[in-house]
Amino acid sequence: MPEQKKPVPLVNDGLSPSDVDFIPPLVHSLVTLLRLRGKSVSTAFLMAGLAGTGRVSPGACLHAAKRAGLEGKIVYRKSLQDISTLVLPCILLLSRDRSCVLTAMDDGKAEVIFPETGEGVQPVPLQMLADEYSGYAIFATREARLDQRADRIRLLKGKRWFWDVLLYYMPIYRHVAFASVVINLIGVISPLFVMNVYDRVIPNNAVDTLWVLAIGILIAYLFDFLLRNLRSYFVDVAGRNADVVLSSRLVQKVLTMRLDAKPESTGALVNNLREFESLREFFSSSTLLAFIDLPFLVVALLLLGYIGGPLVILPLCAIPVLIIT
Repeated sequence: MPEQKKPVPLVNDGLSPSDVDFIPPLVHSLVTLLRLRGKSVSTAFLMAGLAGTGRVSPGACLHAAKRAGLEGKIVYRKSLQDISTLVLPCILLLSRDRSCVLTAMDDGKAEVIFPETGEGVQPVPLQMLADEYSGYAIFATREARLDQRADRIRLLKGKRWFWDVLLYYMPIYRHVAFASVVINLIGVISPLFVMNVYDRVIPNNAVDTLWVLAIGILIAYLFDFLLRNLRSYFVDVAGRNADVVLSSRLVQKVLTMRLDAKPESTGALVNNLREFESLREFFSSSTLLAFIDLPFLVVALLLLGYIGGPLVILPLCAIPVLIIT
């Protein structure tokens, strides 16, 4: 049998895990870019925003850097010559998940900062850097700061972080309200169909009229079935999307909360989060549909009172009062 090769150890016996830098190169490059933009941030702060994300992608790193006040985006530039010197410094994504910070380009040479060699600027041939360049770069700058008066307005708007998310999905709820109007109108058609059959079709033996009314009510029931399913689907989509966004913002606000702003009791904080959870469930459950359908109860009672008279409407009006009490 052929002799099996022994596995090569990942870490030398003379090294401890604390002696090895396991931080991804892109995180180091983001810290360097933040420093060049006038913002000092530690790698531990960015790595805290990447906890639980699995593979560290450029998009996840940018999302973590946004918490530090860096606004940026990943763009495609076919060659290094397509990158203007006016937007430097920027991060170049190199092959094999590597990166560097490009600070200057001139006369066939480039000045870069590699995460493996610290914060010092190194000149490299432009052609050698182009061979390692993957075609993607990260352009970023510090988040714009407003003056004191505008910052006061921003704080007032910041208190609406919960309701603004729900208002963002309000167009979907408008479709739900429109579907509810049509569904309740179809519900009114059903007793009118029965009334016409007993009052006009059966006494006159009008079979042709019965077929026409039956086909019409079947079409109405078909639309009722479709609209009910679409309404439930829209409510589920809006509630699910709002739940994802609100959960992310709740966790972010709890993690970034100042120590002097936290309540003295941990139970009070947990209770407040539970109240937000109850409100989120309201916008994604059938309770919302019941509130939308509630005004049509009055319409149905008025229609029955118009057809049957006061002797019918008075007992029916007492039913909601008994339910509430």
